[in-house]
Amino acid sequence: MHITLTPEIERLVQEKIQRGQYASVDALVQEAVHRLVEEDEEELLETRAAIDGALEQSRVAHTCRPLACMRSRHSGGRIHHKGGAKES
Repeated sequence: MHITLTPEIERLVQEKIQRGQYASVDALVQEAVHRLVEEDEEELLETRAAIDGALEQSRVAHTCRPLACMRSRHSGGRIHHKGGAKES
């Protein structure tokens, strides 16, 4: 595989190799790709968790609690049926 780097990135790579942080360009690129993959996986897990949380909140918000769904604040405690008829 052949890659082209900007002069600035190439300089940074060479500096890291000269400081002994990496043994070679290959080692640096492998580490960089590994970190990128891990970061993507973490982001995916966070996104899935956020979606799961939103779905759970939606389920809870739309779950009917029998008396709470039938009773209206303005009905004086009367139960409203879907057809609109009231019972005491």
